[in-house]
Amino acid sequence: MEYTAKTSKSILELLSARQKLYHFLNLLFSKPLDASSLSEIRENGALKELKKLDSGGMLLGEFLLTCRLDDLKNEQEEFCSLFNGPGCIKAPPWESFYTSREQILF
Repeated sequence: MEYTAKTSKSILELLSARQKLYHFLNLLFSKPLDASSLSEIRENGALKELKKLDSGGMLLGEFLLTCRLDDLKNEQEEFCSLFNGPGCIKAPPWESFYTSREQILF
């Protein structure tokens, strides 16, 4: 395949989009959503693009745009319930749980 300036531009656009997506996912899933993370998502989260993806993207984009600081407490509790416990973790964040036949952690 011959690389042209157009191909290089397309590759750079794709890589830039991936970088933004990974940054967005990191903000959503690395810790419970707080005022600082919400502000950064609103400024740099490409919410317009997110809302164009599908109905799930539209719902998430609308929530992130309209979420008030009071709503964050519920989201923080939900995050902790899913990823931290107490008790059985509902959505283990470790790949080994999903890829091993025995669903072993680590």
